[in-house]
Amino acid sequence: MYYGNHSCSWDNKGVSFLDTSTPGKAYGVAYLISIHQFEHIFKEENGGCFPKAESIWYNKKLKLGTINNIPVMTFTNAGIVDKVDAGERYLDVIIEGLKENYDSLSIEEINEYVISRNNS
Repeated sequence: MYYGNHSCSWDNKGVSFLDTSTPGKAYGVAYLISIHQFEHIFKEENGGCFPKAESIWYNKKLKLGTINNIPVMTFTNAGIVDKVDAGERYLDVIIEGLKENYDSLSIEEINEYVISRNNS
């Protein structure tokens, strides 16, 4: 996971993307939603329309695996967008989500994970 682009919703700073070209792990949270809901979120995260292949936002859907025979899906950009540091408000949301969902991680591990994403 890394931060890229400039989101006007997040102080014109970077937002999360999944780098599918590099092995590794990324923390996340799975929500049980319908295919219709997934498509709606995908569209909304792309300014209210389905993206073209050359989009600088989220133009690639991925199946990450399954949970109880239900596909685990996400989306990212098919390439690597320009890395841009995320803003403090965005990082706070990511940190809070990790704290709520990953009891096994210390606050130090969470902070290191969140802050180090664009260092490679």
